[in-house]
Parts: sequence; structure tokens; C-alpha cells
Amino acid sequence: MPTTCAVVKCHNRSGRDKVSFYRIPVVMKGQGEATERKSECCRRLWLAAINRADVDEKTCNQLRVCSDHFISGARNKYDETNPDWVPNKNLGYDAKSPTKSAIRHERLQNRKQTIKMNEAAISVFGF
Repeated sequence: MPTTCAVVKCHNRSGRDKVSFYRIPVVMKGQGEATERKSECCRRLWLAAINRADVDEKTCNQLRVCSDHFISGARNKYDETNPDWVPNKNLGYDAKSPTKSAIRHERLQNRKQTIKMNEAAISVFGF
């Protein structure tokens, strides 16, 4: 049975489309309270981002979200400050504005690019 994306109005399917699919995070137990809280928060945010009324605990474990719903095209499992920690693009409903974490991430990427350009200029011109 082919995997389809759980996001409303997304018709990506495995085998037909060149996208990756990611499971909805599970709550990790037995690895400490901090890990359990972090994984619980991540799962709650994913379900809020998908925003489907027909999802319950049984069906949630079978849902997948495709890479089209992440800014970089891939999920980031470990960094809570990265906007790709939660799906946030093309979610099938109108988003009001970009999230604060997406704006911060974009600023960080711009800073890194500026630093690289400055280092390249220094190495070329010897300043």
C-alpha cells in the first residue's frame, strides 16, 4: 500500500513522487523526563501543524508527512530552534505569518552567508 501525505490538499505519494516521508514523532518514554517532555511537545506541535480533525491516537501512528512541508526539504529531529523541527510549509490552510523560529532561522542563515563572504574577501584581498 503506498504512503500518502497526511497534510490536507497534499497529494504526494510514495513511488510516484520524489519526496521523503516522515512519521509523526512518538512520545519517548524511559529515556528521562526531559526527553519525554521534548518528544511530547514535538508530537503536539506536529499534530497542531497538520490540523486535521479526524486524527486520533490509533490513526496518528500511521500518518506520514512529506518533505514538501519543510523549509529545507527534510525534518530536523534534534534542534528545537530549527524551523524544520515541525512541518511549517504548504500545510493546506492559510498561514497567518511566518513563525518566529522561521524568521530567526532565516536571519541566522543570512549571518552565516555574510561571514563566509567576508572571510572570502579577506583571503582574496589580504585585509
